[in-house]
Amino acid sequence: MLVTYLMGMRLFRRRGVAALAALLVAVDGLAFTMSRIAMLDAFLALFVAVGVWLLLVDRDVQWIGAGGPRVDLGDDTPPLPGVPPPRPRRWRVLAGVAFGLALATKWSALLAIAGAGVFVVVSEMLWRRRTTGSPWRGWARMVAGATLTLVGIPLLVYVASYVPWFANFPETREGQQRCAEATACDLSLPQLVGAWWSEQAEIATFHRELEAEHPYRSHPGTWLVLIRPVAYYYESCDAAKLADGACVTEQDNVEEILGIGNPMVWWAALLAYLVAAWYAVVRRAWPAAVALGFLLVQYLPWLAVPRPNFLFYLTPAVPFLCLTVAYAAWRVGRHRGLRAAPAVVAALAVGGLWFWYPVWTGLEIGRDAWQLRIWLQSWV
Repeated sequence: MLVTYLMGMRLFRRRGVAALAALLVAVDGLAFTMSRIAMLDAFLALFVAVGVWLLLVDRDVQWIGAGGPRVDLGDDTPPLPGVPPPRPRRWRVLAGVAFGLALATKWSALLAIAGAGVFVVVSEMLWRRRTTGSPWRGWARMVAGATLTLVGIPLLVYVASYVPWFANFPETREGQQRCAEATACDLSLPQLVGAWWSEQAEIATFHRELEAEHPYRSHPGTWLVLIRPVAYYYESCDAAKLADGACVTEQDNVEEILGIGNPMVWWAALLAYLVAAWYAVVRRAWPAAVALGFLLVQYLPWLAVPRPNFLFYLTPAVPFLCLTVAYAAWRVGRHRGLRAAPAVVAALAVGGLWFWYPVWTGLEIGRDAWQLRIWLQSWV
């Protein structure tokens, strides 16, 4: 929530819009349930959001000054002759570390890293055109810097995350296989690196060839409309369990933890995508392009993935979904007669939290109250 607010401030420069985006994350059911049960995707979402925020800080340092000439953000700024002025890169380095932590959490962080690469290259080219008159000025340094910070550093952090694996190699699955017949497991450095690479290859093979039936798998094309969420916990007492004395709940009551986004936010987002896309393409509003872009880059590639997929894979995109909704509500609210749009969105989102809270937290409720909250048969 805090990082979403910080991203919103860097993108929109308006506390109200940033606060609305943070509120939407706070009351989102997918972010809420994934955090409570400590799924890896919640940590992935945090590191991705921190990485993007640091890139936005880096962009501000780049465009506004802080170590270089002050650059007006208006379109009438004349280009400056010569090469791009030097500037500090520490924020982008820190962003690379954050993306490395995301990659060490789950390989799906590669989607966000790819989006970060596009963001950096486009921002660098626009900055070079503004300061030198040509977007290609110093392109070699631009490519080298982007590669180092968004490829080299994340890979270094990823490998560093395996330090415990290397230190305890005999106890690992790979080590037990290689050292089963030896009294001492003494491997040379090349052999140890080869074992690590074999481990990576097995991980890749697992993801590429995984095929399994699961009652809560869903096609990514249905994710944005919340057709098939994931039930992490469900308990209800029927007559048979009552007779066996195995009841956890009172008879005809239900406890459930349903991993689903806040429908009031996600369904409102279906309109927000259109508003943000219009401003990004027609008005060339870069905040809309960034918020929507990081959402889409973490969603669209899943449409081409044949392996079993689940709604919670979209958890890292939730902050950007909420930023998009907040931005669209603010834009719509600037029109006469629609000024209440941000307040209406906030009220509906908080109402969604109140309404679906019992099925996000496993509270015991009556079956009728549970069925009242199951709006689609596919949520069962």
